[in-house]
Amino acid sequence: MRLDRAAEEQYASARPLTVPRARLVHGFLSLHESPCRRRCRRCAYTSCPPELWITSRSAEQRDGRGERQERQRGRHQDDAGNATAVGAELLGETLAQLNDLTPRPQHDVDATFAPVLNKEDGLIDWSQSAFAIERRVRGLQPWPTAYTSFNSKGLTIWSAEPSTTANANAAPGEIIVIQRDELVVSCGEQTALRLIEIQPEARKRIAARDFINGMHPKVGDRFG
Repeated sequence: MRLDRAAEEQYASARPLTVPRARLVHGFLSLHESPCRRRCRRCAYTSCPPELWITSRSAEQRDGRGERQERQRGRHQDDAGNATAVGAELLGETLAQLNDLTPRPQHDVDATFAPVLNKEDGLIDWSQSAFAIERRVRGLQPWPTAYTSFNSKGLTIWSAEPSTTANANAAPGEIIVIQRDELVVSCGEQTALRLIEIQPEARKRIAARDFINGMHPKVGDRFG
């Protein structure tokens, strides 16, 4: 049986885990998001940075308490799509340095319960910074998704990124740039968000260029 599969079964059962001790000198290595993010599998829309961490557990543990932190900081990852590649690299580095790393305990007091998500959690507040909104767009997929409105109709945002273009005089949610495939919206804290892929109500997902050509938004129009 693979050790990772054995570890999963140990967590789901109170039965003792039987594997050769020679293979459990360092316990089990676990690759996961940074501790502040993994309190909730969808909290990528919080202020926590997108990072991957390595931790280890002893063979006797049946829950996450008392984990030893093998690496103080992990490797940044932009989204779930490249987590495998980034995680493999980080895991390789950790295994190569395993005997030289100093374990650090995680603190149970920092743990929190993950709230149940509601559809209303996806409503975009344009007064937030572009960075916070972009994390919400990624973190709330595939449900409830991040959404807003345009011309009194619903609009889901599937992909976006913070933009270097900002207009301190524009109101949050106001369109400040429309150019070819550039659709940039003003956000809070003097930031701006570039919309990449969106979905108008009752329509399929489309690129920003198609939204511009089909809906004919103008600079000064408002989302939300």
